[in-house]
Amino acid sequence: MAITYTWHFGPIKGRNRDGLAGVAEVVHWKVTAEDSESGLSDIGRGMTNLLPPDPDNFTALGNADQATRRTWVLAAEPNLITETEALLEASLSELAERQSANGFRID
Repeated sequence: MAITYTWHFGPIKGRNRDGLAGVAEVVHWKVTAEDSESGLSDIGRGMTNLLPPDPDNFTALGNADQATRRTWVLAAEPNLITETEALLEASLSELAERQSANGFRID
């Protein structure tokens, strides 16, 4: 399998708290897995509750780019990417095996 994973982090949910405006509390995420060999794809979605912000190194949710969102999510769930990509790979592998066993082929 030759799988490409494309991650997107957002939308973000948050509120004003502890004297800070626009504190991100939850980031929704989506990952698309595409196998170029079989032509199969799968999607994973979820959300991550974030750790409390550091007031001395704070980025408001409205100013958070993809890299910042990814950093926040991985701080709260360090194994998210590895575990999610492994689940998607297993899902694509199982689907390919079922199609092969049933004589289906995607061209």
